[in-house]
Amino acid sequence: SSKSNFALSKSWKRYVIRLKSNSTGYGFSFKIIENIKGGAVWIDGLQLEEGEKATEYTEKPVCAVLVTSAPGNFLTPNEKINAKLRLNTTKPNQKGTVSVTVKDFFYNETNIGKFNFKTNSEGSTKIQLALDKYAAGKKGVFVVRTETTLEDGRKNIDYFRFSIMNKMQGKHRNKNIF
Repeated sequence: SSKSNFALSKSWKRYVIRLKSNSTGYGFSFKIIENIKGGAVWIDGLQLEEGEKATEYTEKPVCAVLVTSAPGNFLTPNEKINAKLRLNTTKPNQKGTVSVTVKDFFYNETNIGKFNFKTNSEGSTKIQLALDKYAAGKKGVFVVRTETTLEDGRKNIDYFRFSIMNKMQGKHRNKNIF
């Protein structure tokens, strides 16, 4: 566990936190422990990277978002997934490819496909993903990995989650645990 404390100000400032993990997964959270009277705390431009030293902030060349038919990508077994990958690039009319894989809870990985794309004049496009076929008859939590390569060679990797499970009815043994 790593803790860092910062005194907040009214101007934008860069904060760097070094973390060391010996595991394959890592989570982090922010906790504001000060009474902000009539104000707000804005956090922007998070950059998580490997290495000994923080590099200058750079805008990702492409931003991907997994969109499904359910809010938060929480699906029930009978719902159609209707998954789309929304891509936004920093420049309009960008061409590239995106490779998509899915891992289940047991780390079984499936290649969904490699897709060519071209963003529109606003730098945006959508790609339909055949996750309904992949997830037929399955339940659980799934991780989608996208690796995008733009025509100029810049790359970006993003991870998303979707789940397929029955909704709880408030009758389970641990329903009042929290």
